[in-house]
Amino acid sequence: SSSEIDIVNNFSTALVVKLMRSDVSGIGEKGDFSSFFVSFLDKNKKLDPEDIVITSGKDGLPPDLIVGRISRVYNEADKVFQEVRGEFAVRFKELDHVLVVGSGQQ
Repeated sequence: SSSEIDIVNNFSTALVVKLMRSDVSGIGEKGDFSSFFVSFLDKNKKLDPEDIVITSGKDGLPPDLIVGRISRVYNEADKVFQEVRGEFAVRFKELDHVLVVGSGQQ
């Protein structure tokens, strides 16, 4: 048997996330070590600037894992979608323990 371990700040593949209060989904993209962006958000939805960003469950990760909190909303008139910048809920450089979440499949 083998396993692959990943953490929610690894955006090497597309990470489909959603905003908890707004119930809007988008694509997570890496910013820097402490922040991220979520793009392709519905332009017509009002977004809460303090909303929580969670995993959607649509990309292989379990749903509802907290990724972080929105720090800024970008809704520019000439853009088709909205984008948000978020701050990770965890300071990954300070981790010394992790919990491995499995799918239960073998």
